[in-house]
Amino acid sequence: MPSIHITSLRGLGEAFTKHSDQLDRDTKQVLLGLALPSEVFPAYAVGAPTDYEQVRSGVEDVTVAMGKIFDTIGVALTRVAAHYEEMEEQQGSGFSYRDG
Repeated sequence: MPSIHITSLRGLGEAFTKHSDQLDRDTKQVLLGLALPSEVFPAYAVGAPTDYEQVRSGVEDVTVAMGKIFDTIGVALTRVAAHYEEMEEQQGSGFSYRDG
């Protein structure tokens, strides 16, 4: 039976991965709703459509990067939990999570 540390690490890893997926879905939906045709900007704001699209695209890029970071953290926590579980199986009660 895995210790509470392993169970907690796995749970946290799954939460990060789930949050990554949710962030991706939510952001794509919101960003689709933020697309604006160039006609909505005043005629004197010639560069506004381009500027707006660059900002919107930048938000999308940042969100994709954040999703990858959350997913990577989730995978790393799951791997640490698997390592701890393996160490517990090999060393039993002799395995410690503390230094010293």
